[in-house]
Amino acid sequence: MVELTYGAYRVTIAEDREYTYGSPDNVNSYQTEFLLDCTDRANICSNCVIRVADEFEEVASCILLARSYGVSLTEHSVILHDDSCVVAVGSCVASVSLPKLQLEWSAIVDEFRCEDIHAVANGKNIITRGSNRIACLTYRGELKWEIKGGYQYSNGFQIRDDLLKVVDWDDVPRLFDISTGKEFPISQRDEM
Repeated sequence: MVELTYGAYRVTIAEDREYTYGSPDNVNSYQTEFLLDCTDRANICSNCVIRVADEFEEVASCILLARSYGVSLTEHSVILHDDSCVVAVGSCVASVSLPKLQLEWSAIVDEFRCEDIHAVANGKNIITRGSNRIACLTYRGELKWEIKGGYQYSNGFQIRDDLLKVVDWDDVPRLFDISTGKEFPISQRDEM
């Protein structure tokens, strides 16, 4: 579970592994359900709940549903930006408005799972790291660039200034320009 503050509101992001889309037998209920990347109920594996409460009561709740290998919520799963909550859910990243929790946009950013999201220092973009893809999106959900392929970016991920350094499955470091996604040979730049 991740808890954040938005003005006078408390925003809670959590998983609900027991929830089944459209079922009247769910233990928990939410004001809104959003299907992000599929219409096939059998493939929904990631259930991310967002609740907004003031000091007296809950003012909004929603559940974001996506296909994938589940949600692993960490502090790098959520970004509050202006009046939006951007969250990694399954293979997607989604943005909902605060405090009403209306879906603003969603984008598929990996074939399997979006591991985490990071705010870029320019205040305009986010970087997503998935099992097989890294992407740069605007806060409106527009794809600026992506790096995809047979790499698994699981052994290291670091953003510093205008550079992104990742270490792939084989412990090979790779360095990219944050603005363009262009790769630099490691020997040309500081190793951060």
